[in-house]
Amino acid sequence: MISAMPLLERSGRQKLVSVLRDDLPGFLRRRQEINLRREAVHAVDGRSIGTGQADFTKGNRSYSLFRDGLEFQIIDVPGIEGDESKYEDSIREAVARAHLVLYTKNAADTKLQTGTAAKIKKYLSEYAKVLIVSNSRGLADLFEDETNRVALDQTFPSQVAVREQTKTDLAQIVGGDQIVGNCSLHGLMAFFALALTSTGESTIASHRSDDQMTPLNDLKRQQSGFLQIFGDADSMLDFSQLHALQEVVDDHLGRFREEIIESNKRKILQQVEHLTETLNSEAGRLAVWLSKAEKRINQCEKNIESH
Repeated sequence: MISAMPLLERSGRQKLVSVLRDDLPGFLRRRQEINLRREAVHAVDGRSIGTGQADFTKGNRSYSLFRDGLEFQIIDVPGIEGDESKYEDSIREAVARAHLVLYTKNAADTKLQTGTAAKIKKYLSEYAKVLIVSNSRGLADLFEDETNRVALDQTFPSQVAVREQTKTDLAQIVGGDQIVGNCSLHGLMAFFALALTSTGESTIASHRSDDQMTPLNDLKRQQSGFLQIFGDADSMLDFSQLHALQEVVDDHLGRFREEIIESNKRKILQQVEHLTETLNSEAGRLAVWLSKAEKRINQCEKNIESH
């Protein structure tokens, strides 16, 4: 009697391998999309917004971005203006993985500080493309005056000069060809606009799961103030200049395959250069050691001959 069990077991294993190889990745992507949509139904916008607390972002936080059927990762890292020493490894890890770095600064700040510039030089390697985003600040009451609702750069005229100065300073650190864009943005207003449904209902969560300084109810109140002044989400979104940032990112995503290849080439080249420098340094140290050893050997030979 011939048993069919080994054949069935082998067939089962082959089917399992096929499922893991061909079906599982797609299943996981669909499950992630479903979870994101399920969260959206229960209004979870705003939970990742900072509260004013120092070093609000304690480590790297990844978010999925789906574009044209492709998944990209957005990695939020701790700020570098404060004492980020305890997060240094996390920041290095994120930058090493990134092919586009968004350097976001407060538009009200003056020129790039020497200390911050040194930190940027430390973290940003030459293979990372950089997009400069100058984030404007201002709550709803600032825009009650109609003259402040004409254009973002007109409302904050000083930020244009600061933005260009930042670009000049950063170009000296990472190289001008590595900077892919330089734009202004009112991030809070853009968020408030996107956190509204087509019927004007807020998708900001009604509570936070942790004890944070700025409750989500306060964000809802601010969102309502912006909506009352600008009238609708489209006007808020247009004024925030998010479209300028979107155009730069979309252009980058349109050629992401080529840029990833070129970025990886630069990474390999940089590693080779670093390895070459290390080997040359070690070779120099070895040459010094051999020179000293040769003198000692010669002295030993003389001593042996004399005896």
